[in-house]
Amino acid sequence: MPTRVATTPVFADATPAQAAPGAYLVSQTRTDQAVEISVYSPSMDRTIALRVLRPADTSTPAPTLYLLNGAGGGEDSANWPGQTDAAGFFA
Repeated sequence: MPTRVATTPVFADATPAQAAPGAYLVSQTRTDQAVEISVYSPSMDRTIALRVLRPADTSTPAPTLYLLNGAGGGEDSANWPGQTDAAGFFA
């Protein structure tokens, strides 16, 4: 007998996330399609670099795709921009 899998989408809570006490924005740089952000993480006791890739057409809603880096936090060569064409996907 085949296994049945739910196909109804599951939506996460839409409540905005709150930063941990002591976390703060260090810098933010915008280009046409990307936002480079650095935040201080009190849990990691260091500044963490983040990159937000926006779709080329921002006039219509688009799904969000989260690409999480591994243990190196994206600071080594094992990162999404270095190993994939993620930026091309959003072009």
